[in-house]
Amino acid sequence: YDKWVAQYAEKCTYTGSYGMWQHHGDARGFVGHVDGISVPVDINACYRDYPEIIKANLLNGWTRGDKPDTPGNGMIPIRASELTSLRDSLTAALDSVKRMLGELGHGAA
Repeated sequence: YDKWVAQYAEKCTYTGSYGMWQHHGDARGFVGHVDGISVPVDINACYRDYPEIIKANLLNGWTRGDKPDTPGNGMIPIRASELTSLRDSLTAALDSVKRMLGELGHGAA
């Protein structure tokens, strides 16, 4: 069986094998958010293709003739460092846009 580690920290320090890590996204910018929910939510990082494992092992009612509803499994493998880099790039771009808008607002007077 896979393990689903719930460790609410910036990184998972569990050294055993696990398939998912549940955390609160304490790293700056990684607090989970869902529209309509006013408080931060947990984030789950999944490291295994569970939909494919379920289908391949005929679990949860799957049979050999079943076809997936959509092409592919919709999962995109990505490392936390890639997400951090993307977040930092987007933050820098947003800061740049805010500066430009601020300059436009001051120059229009």
